Amino acid sequence: MPIRPQPFNMRCPICNWTKYCQPKSDCFSPNDVPMRCKRCGSTDLQFENGRYLRLKAFLRSHFDM
Repeated sequence: MPIRPQPFNMRCPICNWTKYCQPKSDCFSPNDVPMRCKRCGSTDLQFENGRYLRLKAFLRSHFDM
């Protein structure tokens, strides 16, 4: 039986761009997880999990926190 993964953020350490990812199943597609930053094009993205992920992504994208 497939196990649904927990939501996570992909964050660019260069420009602080953040994408909130909430996969629907354990089989990821290229559209579910970004491979490069949409703002600066960097491929050095960091994986972040934990609490308040959607709030963190919103604050980073709108207020550069």
